[in-house]
Order: sequence, then structure tokens, then C-alpha cells
Amino acid sequence: MEFYKVTSEGIWTTTKVIAANSKYEAVGYLVMDYQKEGNEIEEISVETIDRKEEIEWECIGFPVYKKLEEIYEEKEDKSIPCIVVGLIEN
Repeated sequence: MEFYKVTSEGIWTTTKVIAANSKYEAVGYLVMDYQKEGNEIEEISVETIDRKEEIEWECIGFPVYKKLEEIYEEKEDKSIPCIVVGLIEN
């Protein structure tokens, strides 16, 4: 299992970190998720992310960071593939 940062561009740009066995599985999972909601996808990019990478988890006064591995371990449903976290990029 690896973590993949999958970005889809269309009307809105959305970035999600997906736990999957391959980048193809991660992209397929994102496409299936979008089809459920009826969202449009024009362009998809995918990159592998290190499980030790820190993500800004919350920011109330000062930022709190968590490692991807920690976020995944705290999830109740650890099925593969799954969306670990959605990202907001500045």
C-alpha cells in the first residue's frame, strides 16, 4: 500500500490523498467517487507521497501537523483503496 496525492481539475480543483496498491487504483477510485456525485473531471495528476509526510491537520491560532501514516491509522475504515484526507492548497 502506498499513499497517492491525486489532483483533479475541472470546474473545481480538488486534491485528495488516497491509500491504494497502485497509482492506477488510486485514480480509478477517485473517478468512481466523482461519478457518484456527478462531478466533471477534465485532467488528473497523480504523485506518490511518503507516508512520513506531514499534513497541516488543523489551524486554530497555530498549525497542527500530522503524518499521513497517523491520519490513516486513526481512520475506522482502513479498506484499500480509500480516501485518507482531502487537501486544501493555497
